[in-house]
Amino acid sequence: VNRMNCAPESFVGAVYAMTNGQGQIEGNVQGPNSIIAYGQAADGRLNIIGEYSTGGNGGDYDGGEGLDPLISAYAITKTTDNRFVLAVNAGSNTITSMKVNDDFSLSVVDSESTEDIGPNSIAHTPTGTDGVHGLVYVSNITRPEFLEQGEPAQQGSIIGYRLMDDGSLEPIENSIRDLGNRPSAVQFSPAGDFLVVASINAGSSALANGDQDELVVYRVNADGTLSANQTDGATSTLRDNAEGRNLPSAIGFQIVGDNYVVVTEAREFQPNGLPPAFPALQDGSVSTWQIQADGTLTAINLDVASGENNTGRTACWLDFSDENTFFVSNAIEAGLASYSFNNGQIELLDQVAAQGTGATGNTTDPAAAFGTTEGWIDLWISDDGNYLYQCYGLTGEVGVFEINGAELTLIQEIGGLPTNNVQGIVSVGEQVIEVAGGGPAVGAVYAMTNGRGQIPGNVQGPNAVVAYAQAEDGTLTMIGEYPTGGNGGDYDGGEGLDPLISAYAITKTIDNRFVLAVNAGSNTITSMKVNDDFSLSIMDIQSTQDIGPNSIAHAPSTMPGVNGLVYVSNITRPEFLAQGEPAQQGSVVGYKLMDDGSLEPIENSIRDLGNRPSAVQFSPAGDFLVVASINAGSSALANGNEDEIVVYAVNADGTLSANQTAGATSTLRDNAEGRNLPSAIGFQIVGDNYVVVTEAREFQPNGLPPAFPALQDGSVSTW
Repeated sequence: VNRMNCAPESFVGAVYAMTNGQGQIEGNVQGPNSIIAYGQAADGRLNIIGEYSTGGNGGDYDGGEGLDPLISAYAITKTTDNRFVLAVNAGSNTITSMKVNDDFSLSVVDSESTEDIGPNSIAHTPTGTDGVHGLVYVSNITRPEFLEQGEPAQQGSIIGYRLMDDGSLEPIENSIRDLGNRPSAVQFSPAGDFLVVASINAGSSALANGDQDELVVYRVNADGTLSANQTDGATSTLRDNAEGRNLPSAIGFQIVGDNYVVVTEAREFQPNGLPPAFPALQDGSVSTWQIQADGTLTAINLDVASGENNTGRTACWLDFSDENTFFVSNAIEAGLASYSFNNGQIELLDQVAAQGTGATGNTTDPAAAFGTTEGWIDLWISDDGNYLYQCYGLTGEVGVFEINGAELTLIQEIGGLPTNNVQGIVSVGEQVIEVAGGGPAVGAVYAMTNGRGQIPGNVQGPNAVVAYAQAEDGTLTMIGEYPTGGNGGDYDGGEGLDPLISAYAITKTIDNRFVLAVNAGSNTITSMKVNDDFSLSIMDIQSTQDIGPNSIAHAPSTMPGVNGLVYVSNITRPEFLAQGEPAQQGSVVGYKLMDDGSLEPIENSIRDLGNRPSAVQFSPAGDFLVVASINAGSSALANGNEDEIVVYAVNADGTLSANQTAGATSTLRDNAEGRNLPSAIGFQIVGDNYVVVTEAREFQPNGLPPAFPALQDGSVSTW
């Protein structure tokens, strides 16, 4: 299958913003956490899809003022292929993985403990390990022994997980690392070989260990753990500096290009390391470093101011729109600044690339400051770099900005979020499967196991479909294995080759939305939805009424709500089962495949066949159904049927003509040439209704069963 030729609800992506719970319960714990999903139209504008519980509680670790309650970036993030969203539950000390469905709704897959208190940032990097979708690391605000000491003295931790292909989280043993201060964000380097952690209280005089590193670096080991110790740490401004510069509270950062670390720095802790004394905050800044091959940090640009005269005090979040431009959000001032980037060198282009309603720089009353600003906190830029989504932390809105170079144009403001304690926003686009060698998947290949291991009689073990992502050059990478909900079957004597003697035991709909598979051991068929990531989800399972379904065909339909007609061939009817292949006579039966993927049996659609079928196919216009047979001319057939293909007309209601409109064979029994009879297997109907049929030559000219090795060369015939 290739990419589906439809778009759910016309959305090309989605934006997810986290409520972080509503209403304090006890201590740092907020109410139940949830994510508000917004569908993104092609012009960047948003519409609310719904609200989805994470299964945990939100948290508040910033004194209850309601703005930036976790003092963090990436409280919610996504996997690089847009398949999963990952969120922290700071009040439950857990993280949740959620699957991004085709309609951009979310489904919880798993939740796991983070071992310490107040998870506030989460990072993902892909891996090439079979069955593992990627590594995930999470920062915890504090360890239990530092909780009561508050922000200036807190020291947290980080912990790792494997995100499995099905979205479940597997904690990595011995992955927890204690930190020297209170973390604000975690991020992997582009190659996934380093993990960087930022801190908000670097240099605090309350830290017993005197830690001054606003950034620390760990090497990522092959088993997913981190180096036992940091490979390096750095800060842009030391305590007691001669310039009287406030210390950096590093919040948001990204690692781009050749391992350049670009960090936003609110300037809150005083030069002597004492806690922030509002309004004596100074203009924030951006600093850059480069991670070297040995994990050390080399300073590039330090303390590049985000404003002047206290007009850019809370530079806390950033995102890149392209390799040379990024934007920084200031919370209290409710503004976005634009910067240029060139190999780590940065320059402030426009302090007010966008401006909301913010507290003025000379506000002296904290309550007045937080009461007179929209509180622009987390932001995320769409995958294509065209739109910036800004979370307004104190009005419950998301601002949508169109990006033109370093300029921003506000095009929408949409509500739906709580008016305080919000944390985290992420934008997802079309799901992209990376294949071996890199690059996006452009399609998929599905192969059916037909069960593994015989049970009794003709029944194999549970049936499944194995999915492979296809790269542009045609190479494949395995995605996963998806059960059909039925059993496979063996109707060819157990030799293991071609057990159903059929073609099209698995097929697809014309629009690539659904895969249809037979379960020959269960006498059922299954419809499966092709998800955006090319995984499969069961939509319906239906009985085929007779024994051994072995081929399935689909034709589009113009009936309202109907995706198409589906017909299935059954190897045999019950009364012929024990007589074996030479004498078996099967049937065909029809269904309506509905737009939601469910299967609706068509009344009076079953038609008995005169021999054992191998394949069914619709004509290109869907007005005829053709059935091929493997035992045409068999001397064991009581009715002497010699037709290797038969044709039925398809009626307007989806049923078939009561009788065949025609039947044909390329070689009759007892032919003068001594030619074996045709066992028609695969065929296609192409162009102006040309039927092209492959013919194994197995049954002997007199109609007796195949006598191996006296098979003759096969053939192809056309009608």
